[in-house]
Amino acid sequence: GRFGEKPAAWVTELAKQQAGMEAEVLDLRDYPMPFFDEPMSLGSSGGKVTHTETLAWAKKIGEADAFVIMAPEYNHGYPAVLKNALDYAYAEWNNKPVGFVGYGSAGGARSVEQLRLVVAELQMASVRFCSAARCDSSASSAAWIRPQKAASACPPSWIRRAYTARITTRKPSGGTCTGCPPRSIG
Repeated sequence: GRFGEKPAAWVTELAKQQAGMEAEVLDLRDYPMPFFDEPMSLGSSGGKVTHTETLAWAKKIGEADAFVIMAPEYNHGYPAVLKNALDYAYAEWNNKPVGFVGYGSAGGARSVEQLRLVVAELQMASVRFCSAARCDSSASSAAWIRPQKAASACPPSWIRRAYTARITTRKPSGGTCTGCPPRSIG
């Protein structure tokens, strides 16, 4: 299997241990999207898209209150499919906290650093970074090595604080994106 599933399962389990917090893994392979080729950014177009397959992704993002992005690092950066997924939503990301769990070279730190710039443009609130994983290439298969201070330095402690701030400052919306423009195919 893919390595990213290991830190995703770890973060999900930590989040589920928190009272009142639900967690769901959104796997990009379950949301096949074409590479972004809209005539303009969704922030500029008012959410108009030409690809219907992106609507389910944007709707799912709009339903969430906070995110933890598993950020692999390849060649000093994050993968194109992740940037593509970030680009196919805009208002749905706005004003939501996001944390990162980096893995790969240098613990994913360079990938996360680049992602912070992207999420700032999406008007997200980036919270503490957790370099949570590295791959032990000396093992016969990739070994998952968790951070030593996971309970205090990584999710869910900082995500809980950001999540609580988001819930207490937004209007009740039945689990949907408050203020998101209606999606349309244009």
